[in-house]
Amino acid sequence: TEQRHIHHRPMFLRSLKDLVGGKDIHQELLRSAQVQQDDITLNTALVDMYCKCGSLAEAQDIFCGMTKRDMVAWSALMAGCARAGLLSTAKN
Repeated sequence: TEQRHIHHRPMFLRSLKDLVGGKDIHQELLRSAQVQQDDITLNTALVDMYCKCGSLAEAQDIFCGMTKRDMVAWSALMAGCARAGLLSTAKN
């Protein structure tokens, strides 16, 4: 049952647009050691959540700390930059 909850957490994070709530969940994940730098799915969900909350600095910090990145991770960060009107940042 715990595995099921962990598996569904990224979907929940993607739909979360409350920065304070998102940070609380992120901190809880860190405390419980469920966030690992090589977990592409969870880290991409965190990047997406921080972007949607308008916290691009935190999104970039997570993205830069990821040991593995895929097209979805890149797209999440680029879309967040584009939504914020930072197209030059998105290109870099």
